[in-house]
Amino acid sequence: MKLYNVEVFDQDFNYIFNTTVDSQKYKEDYLDPEKSRITIPAIVPAHANNIIRLYNEDYEYAGIISEGKTKANETTDITYTSIENLFDQEVKINVDEITGTYEQYIKARIDELYVNGPDTSQYLPLTVKASSSTAVWDFDYKIENEPDEDEEPPVHEVAFIKLLDDLIIPAFKTYDIVLYWSVDVANKTISVDITKNENDPVTIETALPNVIDKEVTIRKVKKRTNKVNIWNKKDFERSSVYYLHPDDTFDTTDSDRITPVVYKNQTVSTDNNQKCIDKKVKELKSDYSKVKAWNKVDPPDRTPEEQAEAIACMDDINTFVNLGWTYNSGDGYIYDVDSIKVGDEGYGQDDDQFIIAIDNWATSPDAATYGETTALALYTNKAYSKALSTFSKNKYEDYIEIEVACDDSLVKPLDLKIGQQAHIIHEGIQFTTVLSGRVVDTTATLIFGFVRLEFTKHLKGRD
Repeated sequence: MKLYNVEVFDQDFNYIFNTTVDSQKYKEDYLDPEKSRITIPAIVPAHANNIIRLYNEDYEYAGIISEGKTKANETTDITYTSIENLFDQEVKINVDEITGTYEQYIKARIDELYVNGPDTSQYLPLTVKASSSTAVWDFDYKIENEPDEDEEPPVHEVAFIKLLDDLIIPAFKTYDIVLYWSVDVANKTISVDITKNENDPVTIETALPNVIDKEVTIRKVKKRTNKVNIWNKKDFERSSVYYLHPDDTFDTTDSDRITPVVYKNQTVSTDNNQKCIDKKVKELKSDYSKVKAWNKVDPPDRTPEEQAEAIACMDDINTFVNLGWTYNSGDGYIYDVDSIKVGDEGYGQDDDQFIIAIDNWATSPDAATYGETTALALYTNKAYSKALSTFSKNKYEDYIEIEVACDDSLVKPLDLKIGQQAHIIHEGIQFTTVLSGRVVDTTATLIFGFVRLEFTKHLKGRD
């Protein structure tokens, strides 16, 4: 029997307690994070939000303590949960700020909740990074401030989402994105890496003698969606149809299709041509304000970041409205074509050349082309993502448990990470699935697939 070292720290990673305990049963389930409990043969001053770390030479896991209960026999029951439960929180989002890669967007939401948000009392010792880059993506949300008929649309559309259920788990199910985390005691932080598992698939044959027990439940999908009709719900004018092909690829090509046809109707919300133009005008006016503000600050008081932002704003304006502004590296100011500082007295005066130029651009053929091209790109990206998420609903629709020894040299169950793809060969049939959970006890049970059964049936020898 291998012993585990147990360490308890407060939220700032100040040491509280350590000891050794017998082997402990531990379950991690990425789709349904749950609590674990350990009994320490001592009085431990453990409190909610303390950090617990258990490890030996083979395996390490850690969590956030939810309760420490001292008993009359001078033992302490510590209940703790995996790091994913930290993200079981509701947050408000601005729909027009859903940008960047999926990984970057998840990172931004975690950071504003626990790292750099307005409520410092919520801060946790997290270091979050986004290692992979999923550029085209989508997730479901409900806009809270939809205008009534004949009402002007809001400046910002907002929605309330659950960080774990609406953002993190869908990222795993649809795009194979996983949050990997570890406790870094030396640097006093919990490191969170948002990325994909790029390891080669592992192959496991359930009939081999190293498999102690198994349970394989494959959900029979009678009607798998193979066609998706998509409309822009802002006007229902722009639309597209995606088709699933026999090789599991999909596109808008109406050939080499799967039949009989099983379709779904879906909508996405994207701006029309005019709104794209209006947003660009608003953005250019904001850029103009930043350039004027920059010119009013003395060069010694400017930071390199402010300089880079001002030059970028100037370049953006010149790209859309050819005003011929230039940056003078000698004195650090931005000038117009007549060598007048932008925003200074004498620049534009009553008839501001920028306002005139931007108004002219907004009604020009160039603006119309920009609006149409931008609106189409926004819609195409969202429509593709909606088709991807729809066709992915049936991916890994199975529930497979494989029980092996913890030190099994073929499977290496303690080395596998959540998100690891696997080929499970069972009764002569190969199933492609993904590791989504694990139970570590005297043996290791690997849980594959996205189906979650009611646990009325259990493997032999397990609670």
